Amino acid sequence: MKNMGDVTLVKGDVRGAISLAFGDLDGEGILAFVVNWITGKIIAYQIDFDKQDLTRLDDTENPLGDNLIISKCEREECQMTFFDIDSDGDLDILVGGENNFLQLFINHGTPSKPSFSLDEVSQLPDTLGNYQFGSGKSLPVIADTDGDGDLDLWVATSHGVELFENTAADCASQCTRGRGVCANEGLSSTFNDERDSFGLFSTSFAAGVCDCQPKFAGVACEQCDDTHYGQNCADKCPQN
Repeated sequence: MKNMGDVTLVKGDVRGAISLAFGDLDGEGILAFVVNWITGKIIAYQIDFDKQDLTRLDDTENPLGDNLIISKCEREECQMTFFDIDSDGDLDILVGGENNFLQLFINHGTPSKPSFSLDEVSQLPDTLGNYQFGSGKSLPVIADTDGDGDLDLWVATSHGVELFENTAADCASQCTRGRGVCANEGLSSTFNDERDSFGLFSTSFAAGVCDCQPKFAGVACEQCDDTHYGQNCADKCPQN
């Protein structure tokens, strides 16, 4: 709806409850995307910042097309956000809503022609396309809250706030001297669940998640395991 300047709002053309997200999916400029909580369909609007106006796009102009339906948004409250979870240059979709679920839709298309599908093996913890916190609602927000150059995931739930910290940048820099590799190497996001039992966000951030080679241990493989010692962990401990 547009503010006409006289405290009058133009009637919207989407019936029922909705949520709103913004993103440039095809390099043609930022669009406003509205999720209809009745049908689960995503409607796109072209933004004219000069005229401060919105123009609804038809299905042929909508970069999401007419075939992407968020089934969990049908007759349910939900919230959508865009971010590039796999660092391939295009935006993916994360949806949260009722029953504390998250759904991740990966963009397998190109920057000029997006194509989305529900992620079957998600980079989010313990998920197969869905992540559930319990009962209630989950509303996701994406931001680089620790200033390390990658995006972290915050989820407001009926039980409190949860942080999924993206440790990919730390992992890449701290796996010591080739002693290990980043968990999920090749993916941009290795999320570490930092929730506490009270539902409040944790103030301690993970140093990174490294898969250590044999002989090495520690968060960044900086230590010897309990069977080795010495320079570069080359010596094996005597057996008791």
